[in-house]
Amino acid sequence: MMVYYLFFMLDNEKIISQLAEKLFDKEAIEKELRVKKKIELPVPQRISSELERLFNENIDRFMRYMLGNEDFSSKVKLKLEVPQDFFPSPKIIIRSKDEPNGESSRNC
Repeated sequence: MMVYYLFFMLDNEKIISQLAEKLFDKEAIEKELRVKKKIELPVPQRISSELERLFNENIDRFMRYMLGNEDFSSKVKLKLEVPQDFFPSPKIIIRSKDEPNGESSRNC
């Protein structure tokens, strides 16, 4: 269940938003997108530690929910160790595009 939760975190919009808030300066990105239509950001090295933190803060609550047992608790802590060369050149690409109705949106 804990491995499932790790993958659940990586596919959960709310959790990814929390992670992004810790790792990126949203105002700086929005400012740069007004000037450029596309920006590339390096994946921060501390992404592993932030994933660990979110996982460790929420795993007990998730396990209680999945098991249907409000009294459940654990002493499990995730420790992620991702080698720096795991991704050849990790980057995040953000594009700004105009919608047909004239509104602007951002895609990651």
